Amino acid sequence: MRNFKREEEMKKNILIITGIILLIILPAALVTAQSTSTGRAGRRRASTFTLTITSNVKGASVYINGAPRKGSPPMSVSGLNPGDYTITVRAPGYEDFNITVTINSDQTVHANLKPSTYQLTVTANVKGASVYINDSLKGSIPFHGDFPPGNYKVTVTANGYDSLTGEVSLNKNETIHANLKRTTFKLTITSNINGANVFIDGAFKGNIPHHETLQPGTYTVKVSANGYFDYVSQVTVSKNTNIHAQLQPSTATIVALLPNPEILFFVDERQVKNPVQVEAGTHTIRFVSGGFSVEGEYQFEAGRTYQVEPVLTIKIE
Repeated sequence: MRNFKREEEMKKNILIITGIILLIILPAALVTAQSTSTGRAGRRRASTFTLTITSNVKGASVYINGAPRKGSPPMSVSGLNPGDYTITVRAPGYEDFNITVTINSDQTVHANLKPSTYQLTVTANVKGASVYINDSLKGSIPFHGDFPPGNYKVTVTANGYDSLTGEVSLNKNETIHANLKRTTFKLTITSNINGANVFIDGAFKGNIPHHETLQPGTYTVKVSANGYFDYVSQVTVSKNTNIHAQLQPSTATIVALLPNPEILFFVDERQVKNPVQVEAGTHTIRFVSGGFSVEGEYQFEAGRTYQVEPVLTIKIE
């Protein structure tokens, strides 16, 4: 009985000692566990990553969160903490490349820069005129086109107008106006009759020799002179043109061989001076001297010269 009690007391003592040991060990273990966990978390927060940037444009500038970075693509930026970053890649003559990336591992960003463009507007006084840029047809008036910066040759053409070519340096939006002028050619008119009258489309223009500036087209040209048949021709002007109007006489010339200047000379009952020109055809010629007269009816051809000599006869009335 006594041994049994002693054993019970020993068990109680062991339990008490065990409890005390656990009370001492458990807090230390908890502190160790917490310290280990905190250390691991600290190591994760301390991790950094590398961002590699490439581009299609050599020598481009790189900005991260607005701050310039040394170097140009291809380039690597190391030591970046996890988080969001705004990447800008910039080069003259190109539009800025902007992107926001979330860094939680090593990453690569390729900046495909697009050339900057400006709007070129071409107007003209001729609607529908063709527009050529560097000799390549691009459209018609009114014209709007987007082009990279640079120098361009602009040509505007239209039927019936002189072409207009100019240079434009495009480093901003530009508007140019082409004032086309009508194409003209010189028409030169000569004739065998100096001083003959010149008519174009029925309007008197001057005398031979004559020079007229005309737009392309077809015109009616008439050259006339007294005693000559009119010269009339349809002339198409598509270049500098020369025409010669060879006038043909429309009259005959009558030369009276008068032995006495007192003899009067009549043609168709009209007293005329000697020599005289008459229209081609039949005319009555009469000479009068004192109380004597002689007359006759004759046929005259244009362009010929006739000599007539009075032979007086006695006429008894």
